[in-house]
Amino acid sequence: MNELSFLLIGLWLGAHILIAAQRLFFSRIGLLLLFGLFMLMGVYLIKPLTYDLQKYSIYFSTGYIPTHAWHTTLEWKNIPVTPEGYFSLDDRDMTGEPFDSAFEPGFDWLSKLTHGILPSGSLLKRVDQQHRDFVSRGPPRADAAILFIGVLGLALVSVAMATMHRQVFQRSFKQHDVLLFVCVLLGSVYFLLGSQNALRQFLGSLFVLNAVAALLNRRYLIAIVLCLGAGLFHRWAPILGAIALGLSFLVNFQRDSMGLRQIQPFSFSRLEVCVLLIAVGFALAVKLVAVTGLFNMDVPLLDDLKSYLIKGAQHDAAERLGALKKILILIGLVAITEFVMGQTQNEEFNRLRALRRKIFIFLVPFGFYSEIFSRLLVLFWLADFMMTYFCLRSESIRLRVAGSFIFLAYGLAPNAINILLGPDWFYAR
Repeated sequence: MNELSFLLIGLWLGAHILIAAQRLFFSRIGLLLLFGLFMLMGVYLIKPLTYDLQKYSIYFSTGYIPTHAWHTTLEWKNIPVTPEGYFSLDDRDMTGEPFDSAFEPGFDWLSKLTHGILPSGSLLKRVDQQHRDFVSRGPPRADAAILFIGVLGLALVSVAMATMHRQVFQRSFKQHDVLLFVCVLLGSVYFLLGSQNALRQFLGSLFVLNAVAALLNRRYLIAIVLCLGAGLFHRWAPILGAIALGLSFLVNFQRDSMGLRQIQPFSFSRLEVCVLLIAVGFALAVKLVAVTGLFNMDVPLLDDLKSYLIKGAQHDAAERLGALKKILILIGLVAITEFVMGQTQNEEFNRLRALRRKIFIFLVPFGFYSEIFSRLLVLFWLADFMMTYFCLRSESIRLRVAGSFIFLAYGLAPNAINILLGPDWFYAR
């Protein structure tokens, strides 16, 4: 690690400290939120292209997926080029038409659109992942396309959160609400991992979020259409959406039949026990698929389980936490925040709190399947972000303390640091 790595960590963690401190001690000083926002924006603009973001950047620029090793040459057609060299994909990767059926149709269409209308290359000098400087090397960078997806994500999250904001606080977004919302979103693990790594899953989850908001508002047909539309960007997104909608429906049912006028920290409802049993059943079903070899059959989605179950260890890396370690950390996070929040009596806020609890309970049995757990975890980060914003926006000091604790945990999250710096920071001496 060098000074630029420390700069990125300083901006990221410093922004979280400023924003949390503003909500706890200096709520009248909105300038702290502005400083925190500028620091977070700086992180997103100069951080290196880590993990899958480099693959997507190449795809946005060329229309082809780099499955083989790419290379650079110092001359192209006997014409000297930049000192960093001319970038070229392997010939085996450049077959067929660009942007044609490489990914899901919605993502292919969006990629082709951004390639045609947005400028290519870097908008600002980014940190190079390996050399830790601001020199551009290797693959082309599609900063405008990546920024466009981030802005699109911000807009779609805003639509869903505006609906929920009216329900919880009985009024629309105001100027200071928008500023806090953008700060919490940019500082969340959900947005960092989604907009800077898992772009297709991120775009699909945006549809899922708006589907959940529609269902909580009892607009069931819109929720179903949005859930199905998520499949245009990631083939597993409708499955995640079905889980989220099912749990959201249980929250509505709980409110109508049993009431959600108050939630106790460590008091589990019958519905939460049922969610745990259902999740255990699904986890056993996945194990049955693995034991019987059903994933070898030509069945849509089931064939993906082979990669997740049999080849999951190939995706492990020393800098990545295993699923069981993640569960232990999340148990600690959920337990502490539940204790700090204590008993809450706002029925609309309690719907979000109940949804977060049910999603977490549903995830726990999948801890034995590292890759499946990592893909389901996006639902928890999404629900966690929503609750964190409403905690930080609350007039209750206990809720603001709980929200600040979660937000500071975002700043220290190992997976966020990995996306921020790339895997090389772990091996650096």
